[in-house]
Amino acid sequence: MVLLSYYLPYIQINPTYWDKTYKLVEPALEYSPNRLEPYFALAQLYVLKQEPEKAVEYLNKALEITDKRDDVYQNLLNVYSRTDQEKFKEVAGEYIFKFELGYNQWHQLAMFYFQAGMPAEAESILVEKVISQNPNDPQGYISLASVYKAANAYEPAIKVLQEAGNRIPAFKSEADELINILETEQASSTADTNTEDK
Repeated sequence: MVLLSYYLPYIQINPTYWDKTYKLVEPALEYSPNRLEPYFALAQLYVLKQEPEKAVEYLNKALEITDKRDDVYQNLLNVYSRTDQEKFKEVAGEYIFKFELGYNQWHQLAMFYFQAGMPAEAESILVEKVISQNPNDPQGYISLASVYKAANAYEPAIKVLQEAGNRIPAFKSEADELINILETEQASSTADTNTEDK
């Protein structure tokens, strides 16, 4: 699996590395059919090849081996968040029911919801499960501001970053930089809208 992490960046540039990587990973299923990592690796390869159905096949095989590891569900959620919103919601529900999620898992799930085009759900998880669990970690605030920004809701995004900067002194200067960027984008967006109206 070490070679996979070596070849993955090359696949983005030169698709011929996909075949080389596949030929390295695929035999691992024969030698270690109960190890999950080869299934994850092959699923990742098929996502890069824009074949999510094949990726899901490998992830479902991993799920057949064990449904007790949350990384199986996280990999499925990652694929479904990009391809099938209904299936995503179904698997997300199973994931929440089956595991006692911690801060990082809730954060990752929120970002999967965001990726799946469900910003209201992402916002809810970030506020209720991520920021409330760890109000001194700026990552939850940054993610929430990103959700707002994607909806062109600059004011709430700025407010969240101001709150984070005030709460977390070590984050204050970075929060101010991000706020500056958002205010500049907001001004540009407003100027573009005014130009279009004329």
